[in-house]
Amino acid sequence: MHNTTHNYPFLSLLASALIVLFPMPTVADKQRIDTPSDFAQKLSAIDQQVQNNRKVAEIQATSWIRKESLAQSYLARAKLTGNFSDYVFAKETLDEAFAQATPKSSPKLARAALNFAIHRLPLVEADLVAAESALRVSKKERQTIRELRADVLLNTGQYAQAIEAFELFESKTPSVTSATRQANYYRQTADYAAAEQWLNTAEERSSSQNPHLRSWLQLQHGILDLDRGRFDDALTHYEQGLGEFSGYWLIEEHIAEIHAIQGKDKLAEEQYRDLIKRTNSPLFMSALADILANRDDESSHTEAQSWLDKSAEIYQYRLQAIPELVAGHALDFFLNDENTQFSLQLAVDNYKLRPGGEAALQLVQAHALNNQFEQANTLLETIYDSPYRNASLYATAATVYRAMGQNELAETQKALAIAINPFAIDDIDWMRAKLEGAQTGL
Repeated sequence: MHNTTHNYPFLSLLASALIVLFPMPTVADKQRIDTPSDFAQKLSAIDQQVQNNRKVAEIQATSWIRKESLAQSYLARAKLTGNFSDYVFAKETLDEAFAQATPKSSPKLARAALNFAIHRLPLVEADLVAAESALRVSKKERQTIRELRADVLLNTGQYAQAIEAFELFESKTPSVTSATRQANYYRQTADYAAAEQWLNTAEERSSSQNPHLRSWLQLQHGILDLDRGRFDDALTHYEQGLGEFSGYWLIEEHIAEIHAIQGKDKLAEEQYRDLIKRTNSPLFMSALADILANRDDESSHTEAQSWLDKSAEIYQYRLQAIPELVAGHALDFFLNDENTQFSLQLAVDNYKLRPGGEAALQLVQAHALNNQFEQANTLLETIYDSPYRNASLYATAATVYRAMGQNELAETQKALAIAINPFAIDDIDWMRAKLEGAQTGL
């Protein structure tokens, strides 16, 4: 049975998962797909690109280069829509390209980019080394290699090396991307003033001819507000972003989140139902289930459970197909389930892939929910030895220390959490309830 009484813990997970980088164009994006003024137009352009690349790949069936282009167009569409199937298509098509290529001539850089996108971080470096060792490596390819390597550093918790690389990019080739990388680092270290400044810099550098990018930057501003419990400010940024690039589901679901938080349940329910029809996302199914489960009528509770069951089914399938891609969201879902042992295994596997602050924090929660407080405490100390900080970290620490009977330390962490986000303790209430239930045998 899934716990549906929590206060939207998926908020912090989704936010942290999304403020990585604007999905920069791949090789297949050379046709100008950044100029459409809304989501539907851009999706139509990428759809056409996928169709064209598929036809060429079918005609030139022995060409791995054509398959590489097709894989990259699938990846471009996946980044825009979040469609899981497109990630699968990209992976399968790139596998076919490698089967046809020779060891000295193969799409290694494309595979490195794909593995980064689906969070297979341990596999990225080998392809980067091979790509930079090729006989001909363009200046742009070398820059891509350096940037991917730096992004892996940040996502694996090597913060000092990551910011050093980001600062070098900014000093040598200042751009929208170099600024958003800086914003991402400072957001992960809870320096929100610096993060906002870098997002402002990115906006100044962005082109008015790229509404998708400008919309995405507004989304990032909103996420910084969400981190700090500034829901009205976040909503303002989200609505501005949607005004820049209408129909953008990624912003629409953040708007639905805010409406749910603000108690506008009917409106949030309508928005989530629409998002589910368009995306079939288990994340939105569980969000809708939370809304329905908090109502008093039995029919709502029955429907809530059906959405939770469907979410679990989809997550289980996706964990079989590309486990690394969905591990974070699946873990957030299953941490609220009664099968705490399964969530612990997910958390361990996820942490092995990307041992940064976010994955470490989820593993702390899984350890605690499995009554492994010594391991949870040790990992918390590891996180505190890094610059990674946010309200969720402090709130989780407060909950863990409280369960361990260290009340004074718990109060200190609680105060730190509330100083960043006044609602941080409410957001972790689901974990407190589970720990107290386990201790009382409920």
